[in-house]
Amino acid sequence: MMQKRRVPAAPTFVQILLTRECNLACDYCSAAQFDANEKEPDLTSEEWLKVLARLKEIQVFRLDISGGEIFLRKDIFDILEAAQKIKFPKLSIITNGTLIDEGTAKNLKDLNIRRISISLDGDAGAHDTVRGAGSFNRTMKGIGHLVNNGIIPEILFTPLKSNYTTLGALVDILYPLGIRKLSFNILHPAGRSRNSYKKIRLDCFADSAAFQKTIETVKEKYRDFSVSNLPLVYQSFPRMYADERDASNSGGKKCLKPCSAGHSSCNITASGWVIPCSELFDFKGGNIKERDILDIWRNSENFEKIRRLSDVSSDQIPYCRNCDYNIFCGAGCRADAYTIFGDLTAPDPFCPYWKQK
Repeated sequence: MMQKRRVPAAPTFVQILLTRECNLACDYCSAAQFDANEKEPDLTSEEWLKVLARLKEIQVFRLDISGGEIFLRKDIFDILEAAQKIKFPKLSIITNGTLIDEGTAKNLKDLNIRRISISLDGDAGAHDTVRGAGSFNRTMKGIGHLVNNGIIPEILFTPLKSNYTTLGALVDILYPLGIRKLSFNILHPAGRSRNSYKKIRLDCFADSAAFQKTIETVKEKYRDFSVSNLPLVYQSFPRMYADERDASNSGGKKCLKPCSAGHSSCNITASGWVIPCSELFDFKGGNIKERDILDIWRNSENFEKIRRLSDVSSDQIPYCRNCDYNIFCGAGCRADAYTIFGDLTAPDPFCPYWKQK
């Protein structure tokens, strides 16, 4: 029997998914997978309050509160107030912003909740194409209410083939409002995007290269506007390899590169399942209504499977075995590989290099 690896005593980052309900039906929504996978009802207010208290006891540093759409819950401010009183060092909420009116914004201000991330996927035309007619204006109204109450949100942008060219136009709209930060969400082939993933994702070379130029143009135009790095930019690997050829040929072991899922972070779904990340529901560790979160974190066989990936040499993945670039990507996203191929050690479906072999 294999000895369990040493893991952090408790997760440092937890995202709780308060509800599966949402007032939008975004084309690429990966959270839609929970509608089919979860049969149990959402946790009650009392159950979520107990969860929050327990997360504080185990010294969780960062808590993200998401959904679905969190403002569909009638008890949302009871939950937010409890989370704020607990004083997590870093507390954030994620919302589509369409339900934020003046009263909601004032309540958030009174609770001193400042870290708010709002999803926007381009200018009005691009955003509405993905999220539904009129959704852009409703989100912008929500952002306006926040700004009027002294809350400057961060924007989350999911790059798609249909919207990446509108990033500059979106920043032109956001900048006068005082917004200075935009981060990228990664498109995953789960939920509603499971069957459309290949059509809506950026082309690894043509689209991604063009998008990178758009990002650079935005940064040049607005020097004080923060745009996160584009994740998994495969087209840059040949240049990176040329720059670091000596290091890449050092003969060191090439292992799958783990993300934080199951190592320092986890998610708790609306019905209480503890999972490594939102894309790995099949590897749920247990339900907090039946087991303590630390018991799940430390003893779940499914979490152990995820952690063991960092011991797997990329030589064990046939398509990645002889690739010079696996030192940079660590074979890519394991969740995406599992979603498409049903195998945690399959190649990343977004990677263009294994397909050329």
